Amino acid sequence: MLKLITQSCFMYRCKIHTLLSIGVVLWQSFDHPTDTLLPVMKVGLNKKTGHNGLLTSWKDEDDPRGGDFSFGVDPQRQREVFIWRDSHPYIRYDIMIESWTNNDILSFSVDRSDEGIYVSFSVFDKSIATRWTLSRTGALELLFWTAINMK
Repeated sequence: MLKLITQSCFMYRCKIHTLLSIGVVLWQSFDHPTDTLLPVMKVGLNKKTGHNGLLTSWKDEDDPRGGDFSFGVDPQRQREVFIWRDSHPYIRYDIMIESWTNNDILSFSVDRSDEGIYVSFSVFDKSIATRWTLSRTGALELLFWTAINMK
C-alpha cells in the first residue's frame, strides 16, 4: 500500500498479519531525497543501517538523473557536512552546534543520537513555502514562496 503522509512523504507499507496487523515501513521518500530538502525533512547518516541520505543535484535543468554534486553528512567526519563534486569534497560546513537561527524565517538543527546524525531546517511562518535545492552547479539555493508576494 502506498500512502501519502502529512509532510508530503510517500511511504510503502507492508502489512504483516499476525494476531495484530502491524504496518512496517519498507520505503519512504524522505529517506531518499533528490535535489530538494523540505522543512522537517532530514539529510544524514543512519548509523544502524549505514544509509547516508544525500541531496543529489540534477544532471541538467530538465534532466532529473543524478548530477555531479551531492550534499550530506560525511560518514568519516560526522561533525561536518559537505557538498561533494563527483565524490570529492567541494565545500565543507562545520555542524558543531545543535541548532541555530540566521533570521526570522527559518532555523537549522542537527540531531545526534545513537541511531544517526541528521541535519534539518524548519520554518517559523508556515504560510511561507520553503525549500533548499542543490543546484546542478553545486550551490545550495534557498527558494521560498509567499502568498503575499505570489512568488
